This record gives sequence, C-alpha cells and structure tokens, in this order.
Amino acid sequence: MQLTVRYEEIRDLGDSVLALGEIAGTGRTSRVDTGSEIAQLVTYREAKALRLRDFPSHAEGLRAAGVPE
Repeated sequence: MQLTVRYEEIRDLGDSVLALGEIAGTGRTSRVDTGSEIAQLVTYREAKALRLRDFPSHAEGLRAAGVPE
C-alpha cells in the first residue's frame, strides 16, 4: 500500500506543535482508495523533539493538546 499524509493545519502551541491532516492510501493489488483524519502532537524541549503522539482524529488531537475544537 502506498500512503500519503497531507497536513491541512499546523498550530504552534508554544512548547508543542499540533498538525492536523489526512492520511490516504491505495491498495497495491486491490487499487481500493482509503483515507482518514490524522493528528500529530509533537512536544519540544530545548529545541529537540521530546515526544510525538499520533491520534486517529482531529478531535482527539485537539483534546490531547488542550485546545478547544
């Protein structure tokens, strides 16, 4: 399967960054297209990525970051 991730919005939250987007793929043999939301929350300390968390929806990523929807 070939996967593509496209970020539609990136929010600077100070010591972390929240990226909201979509992950899509096409089956290698079946050629069936699929896609869903994705959210990634990266926390930084002293200019180094300390923690990266993936979420299956924008709502879950926003909630984990403490940002109102």
